[in-house]
Amino acid sequence: MKNAPELMLVPGRSGPEAWRVRGSEPATQEPALKSTPRWVAVPTHHTLSIPVRLLASDPAQQEAAVQLELEAAGLPAEELSAHRFAIQSADASGRDGSAAVFVIDGSMPDGVDSMRTLDSAYAPSACFHPLTTGTLSVWRELNHWVAGIPHESGRLLHAQALCARELDADAAAEIRCILAALELADLLPRLERVEVELGEDEAKPDAAFAEGLALPVVTAPPRKPRLPEQLSRVAPDAIVQGRVDRSRQRLILSALSAVVLVVAAALGAFGARLYVREQAVLAERQQIDAQFPELQAVRDAQTAFNTLDPAINREQFIIEMFYQLVELLPPKGILIKKFQLSADSLIIDGVAASSEHAINFRSDLNGESEQPGKDYFKDWGFDQGWSQNPSLQDGSVTFRAEGRLPTPSNTPGDLVASP
Repeated sequence: MKNAPELMLVPGRSGPEAWRVRGSEPATQEPALKSTPRWVAVPTHHTLSIPVRLLASDPAQQEAAVQLELEAAGLPAEELSAHRFAIQSADASGRDGSAAVFVIDGSMPDGVDSMRTLDSAYAPSACFHPLTTGTLSVWRELNHWVAGIPHESGRLLHAQALCARELDADAAAEIRCILAALELADLLPRLERVEVELGEDEAKPDAAFAEGLALPVVTAPPRKPRLPEQLSRVAPDAIVQGRVDRSRQRLILSALSAVVLVVAAALGAFGARLYVREQAVLAERQQIDAQFPELQAVRDAQTAFNTLDPAINREQFIIEMFYQLVELLPPKGILIKKFQLSADSLIIDGVAASSEHAINFRSDLNGESEQPGKDYFKDWGFDQGWSQNPSLQDGSVTFRAEGRLPTPSNTPGDLVASP
């Protein structure tokens, strides 16, 4: 199965170039960048390369030692954050502690969209350039000449953008200084030649350039980029900040989503409970509606019985009531002028010879008399419905007694609840 192709955005001779590579196959150049690149190269003139020899094998100890060396070299600690420098081992076997330390200035490469490359991996552009053991390579990158020096294992040991715009005596002097610094640090590998990569329309290096180097100078066509051999954690400041902002936004959205889910779950549970209650109410209503004919028949029978009750109940027979009222009257002093019986009340109007006669008659109506059989009207509540006018000129008073029997417990209104 073939590997999926990976898109790279690397600095070309005059501007950024898109290349596509699949596994170990040679890279092919793309006419334009149409999708998000997997890799983005940081130009060499935005990178500081420092070859070192590390004694420790633990990555944490190596990083601490390199950071101390960089701070001692004059780089402030706030500029040496985790995304500003990376350590690339120069020996794949691990027997040699030589390594290349790359420090970037944190700026975005020209022509690179920060939003489009937010998920891309960044690495120094020299890591994308193929090198040959024993050969110091010189190539053009964004109108700058770059010198790359490989380790004896073939991995990149040092890469530096030259100040000289042309390959002349000044460029040769810069390269000699680089080689002298490596030799002073006991990191100079064995070099056999200098290879200058030139395009078809570019002139060969100046003769002074070849004379200034103690190595033979040869020319070759520009090499195609390749995938970096090691992962790199370097990234421009804008990319790091964009990733932090995106993570914060995702965290906020996750929290909001959790709140929305909780609210939705609560509303769903409330809706489900409300639906169950509604179904229970509908079932009870249907049951009541189904029993309504039977209940109506019971009500009709009760109404008919209540209608006949005064005719068959001696206590509610009007003649009996009038008879009991006559029995309550004293031999003299009370004159009944009105006796009115409605559906649920009894009104008695009369005249008493004196206030004393009226009070005594009121007591008799309320069943407070000591004579037996005089408590017929005690349940009518005449004590609440009693009123009398002030005495007349002859000393007599008028009164009205209005009584009402308490509502029976088996009235139609209390039999069943209305649907």
